[in-house]
Amino acid sequence: MIIEDNATAARLLQETLQKWHAKVDMAEEQKKARELLKKSLTNDNIYKFIFLDWHIFDKNTFKDILDYRLATNCFLVVLLTTKKQVKEMHRVREAGADAILIKPIKETRVFQTI
Repeated sequence: MIIEDNATAARLLQETLQKWHAKVDMAEEQKKARELLKKSLTNDNIYKFIFLDWHIFDKNTFKDILDYRLATNCFLVVLLTTKKQVKEMHRVREAGADAILIKPIKETRVFQTI
C-alpha cells in the first residue's frame, strides 16, 4: 500500500513495486488510507508493506497503521520524506516505522529496504 499525495512520487513507487509483481493499492489522503486498511482486513488482502508520505502522517493515521500491523503479518512500514525533513524522523522511527526513504525514491533503495 502506498499513501502518498504527490501523484508523480506515488506512480514511480507503484511502477517499481509492480515490476516485482506486487499488487499495489494507493491512497492520496488519510481517509482513503483508513478505508483501504479496514477493507483489507475484511477480505484477507493483507498488506506486506505500507509506504507512508510524511506530509500525510498524523498520530491517528500512524496509530491505525501500527494497530493494523499488530493484527496482521504486515512486515514493513516505510516513511517517505524529503531530505530537509529527516531531522524530524527520529520520533517516527521511535513510534514504529521500520525505515525511511528519501525522495526522489530510487529503485535500488526500495529493493534494499524491503
